Amino acid sequence: MANYIKQISILTSIIFIVISCNSNSNIHESLQETKNEQNSSDSIDIAKFQPYELDEFPKNWIQLTKTDSSFIIYESCDMGNGMISITEVENNWTILLHGTQEEFKFKIINSRISSSGEILINSESFETNEKLNCSISWNEKYSGVAAWKFNWENGHSTINDYVNSEFEKEFEKVEQPCTDCWSQEDCDAMKN
Repeated sequence: MANYIKQISILTSIIFIVISCNSNSNIHESLQETKNEQNSSDSIDIAKFQPYELDEFPKNWIQLTKTDSSFIIYESCDMGNGMISITEVENNWTILLHGTQEEFKFKIINSRISSSGEILINSESFETNEKLNCSISWNEKYSGVAAWKFNWENGHSTINDYVNSEFEKEFEKVEQPCTDCWSQEDCDAMKN
């Protein structure tokens, strides 16, 4: 009898594993279809964009945090705040994502603009050759503010609002209390 129960347990386990594997496969296929649908809806008709020189484009940007009523510049006690710098060195434009714990530097391959003012920047990492495409759309309510959509080569994308540094003073700066991240003793030591 014990042998019979053991065989039923093994058979039940095998059936459960097969069903689970099949369900995971269907979930993966469903996620892949969703990703393909998103990619096709995110595609941009490049023919609607003209070449754009970055000479007049703002060079320094500070990430904003959306509140219920507006935007603020939020300084996290352990991460800082995201910034973007665009520079030209020997006729080559670069884009630097920095201000937090990591920095990413990219060579700008090309830049384009649409008739509505949307700007596309295609770039490539100096370190890994990873591609990063940025789509920049101006905010109609706030001067100097734009939504930056970052499309990473690995399929990851993010959208963040940034303010051109010339308009930075128009937004309240909020610093997260040090003790939200560290002990009081550590915070006291950092002040000295």
